[in-house]
Amino acid sequence: MCRTGMRSSTEGKKRVPKSRIQCQKDKRHKTGPIVVRDEVADSEKSTNKVQLKRSRKRQRKESEEKTPNSFKKFTEVVSDAETELEENDDDVKQMDTKRGSSEKENGIMAHAPKLKEETARQSEPSSSKNPPRIKGASKSAVPHPERPSGSTTMLSCCMLDKNISYGTSNRQCKEKDTCRIRKGEEYMCSKAKPEAENICMSCFDTADVYKDKWTKKVNTNNKCEETIDCSECGDSFHRVCALHFEGSFVCKNCSGGERDWILETDPNCEIDVFLADTANKLVNEGNVSVASFTTEKSVTTRTLMPDFYQKDAKKKYGSAVDYVARAIYFFQVVDNISVAFFTMFAQEYHNLAGKSWCVIDYLDSVPWMTSTSKKPSKVYSQLILAYFEHMGKKGFKHGHLWANPPCPGDDYAFNVHPEFQKYLDRNALICWYQSLLEEGRKAGLISNFRNFREESADGKFNKPIDLPVFVKSLWQEVLLATQDKMLVNKEVAYNKINFEKSLEEDYKERAEDNFYIGLCGSQRLKPLPTQNLNPHEILGDRETFLDKCIAENWEFSSLRRAKYSSVGIIGLIKAARGQQ
Repeated sequence: MCRTGMRSSTEGKKRVPKSRIQCQKDKRHKTGPIVVRDEVADSEKSTNKVQLKRSRKRQRKESEEKTPNSFKKFTEVVSDAETELEENDDDVKQMDTKRGSSEKENGIMAHAPKLKEETARQSEPSSSKNPPRIKGASKSAVPHPERPSGSTTMLSCCMLDKNISYGTSNRQCKEKDTCRIRKGEEYMCSKAKPEAENICMSCFDTADVYKDKWTKKVNTNNKCEETIDCSECGDSFHRVCALHFEGSFVCKNCSGGERDWILETDPNCEIDVFLADTANKLVNEGNVSVASFTTEKSVTTRTLMPDFYQKDAKKKYGSAVDYVARAIYFFQVVDNISVAFFTMFAQEYHNLAGKSWCVIDYLDSVPWMTSTSKKPSKVYSQLILAYFEHMGKKGFKHGHLWANPPCPGDDYAFNVHPEFQKYLDRNALICWYQSLLEEGRKAGLISNFRNFREESADGKFNKPIDLPVFVKSLWQEVLLATQDKMLVNKEVAYNKINFEKSLEEDYKERAEDNFYIGLCGSQRLKPLPTQNLNPHEILGDRETFLDKCIAENWEFSSLRRAKYSSVGIIGLIKAARGQQ
């Protein structure tokens, strides 16, 4: 504790007689400094000083035998600092040289950082007994999203402040696809659709909108973590720390222990069992489980292609395109909780213009998976190959990947990633895909792969109608975006010739980032019929799942919050399985 506002005035107080020592000091001050010392007195002082040091060491040694080991180091540091302070005060009293005073200051400064370091180390919060090690980021360098504030309102469940704000992610600027509204930045939002339509400040000046129908906001999350009280002892906990969602709450101290939130792989789902076995072989620690959901979907052909190619598209695909959307979630047990760390969203076309395709549409990961045998990126690549391997065995002939990395701060599936998580840029992601596909080809998990440039060199994509168009994927977006640009640009005639000319730049830009994969496995002419569908209203769709996480503030920015979010997801899965 620091004392401030000390006063030296004696007004209103009784006068206290000076002590004998103070009188001697005053007398010495009046008569001037003492120049000659009594050698005998100096010798006695020196002897007393040595005896005092020996006495203190003996007392410290006796106290160490009674002191627990966890406090010994801290006690030694404090004791040494106090001893040096007292010794150096004696030196000042004995009118030592200026050099002695300098040594005193250096000694104090050498111990002060050490005391701070030990105190910080003891108060640092931890969400796990063995937190995962993140390559390239030391524990002290990683920015923790929920640091202790030093406030008196800290809770004992996590030693964090009672009022902790939730995080937020990038917002998409309505004016440009590549423009982002980052955390803490101001932006303009539509009064009619505040969540759907947002424009960054730099684009708003030139935006063709009615300015009075927009209002300024800041991209922050004003909601804080809710606290709950134990119905038995009355102690307060963060709901996130307590892993409690509804009903009355009884803390682990009163209930006799923590509840396990472990998700088991459904033994009746073939692909889940296959992927879980693959993951557990890669991660020696095991404890990986998988849950997937499949939903039958259909889109009209006219929504896939530009106006110029509607007749050709209907002839090629029919009036509608049917496919199965698959969502796959991977979990690993951390502190008796299955924590989500990787997810994959795919589209499976049994018959798209006479071909069977399985398309990995989105991937997302958070760095809470631990493995002593392989790096996380190595595990992810093997899980991607395992998916293609399984679909090949089921009779699918073709696979597709598009290297489309997110901007830092974007969320594809998991809401609010850790600030320290690294992102691959476009070129690095292309190289990573090439590497894993080459490894899969050598291992016999896929038969071959080629990028768009290599595939189009054989004359497979002479016209836009030849492009393999998947729902909300690369070439559908490119074709429809090109049509929109031409409709806005009145200087260029809107016809097929100009349309195909404008596509040539996209062909060059996309030459390397999308891959066409030949799958190994069954030699059947048609894919095997799919297993029974396993739809889920929330978990079966990527956008709906992300919206749910945002609405519930299920974040993955820290392991503490990832545990809580995973428990929420597990609750949805168990409810769907009828195991709640």
